[in-house]
Amino acid sequence: MSSAGPATGAGTVDAAAISFFIEHPDCVLFCRDGRRRPLGYPMRITSLDGGVIHFTTYAKSAKVAHVKADPRILVISYRSDAEDAVTWATASGRASIWSPTQQDLGWIFSGNGDGRVPSGMSSHVSQRLLEGKRVMLSMPVDQAAVRSSRVVLP
Repeated sequence: MSSAGPATGAGTVDAAAISFFIEHPDCVLFCRDGRRRPLGYPMRITSLDGGVIHFTTYAKSAKVAHVKADPRILVISYRSDAEDAVTWATASGRASIWSPTQQDLGWIFSGNGDGRVPSGMSSHVSQRLLEGKRVMLSMPVDQAAVRSSRVVLP
């Protein structure tokens, strides 16, 4: 586990995809398990900074072990509307696992105000991060795109 800080410097990133992830932070993070099969984890983006998507997760979680073994991940988020149109964004890159400092916590949780996260939860997660029980999983976005289609239901 690195404590050097998050990875930085994403390449050219689709601004519409980044905007979509900001508006729709609930997503699924896909990585590969020990047998190299795709495995998805429901996640919530903690922050998105300069083309880098950040999550928090438990240090002892299986996903941390999977990402350490193969850092390539894919993140997908979607929304649907009343007319059965589905829009989704994907982003992929190589993730890093790191432990934040007290100074990092300010920017990590700066965009966490949509009202669904209880006020005490951010401080609880912050404490767990500083104790090393939780870690940051960060991915500079190498590729990102937004797509949409009309769903045809029988």
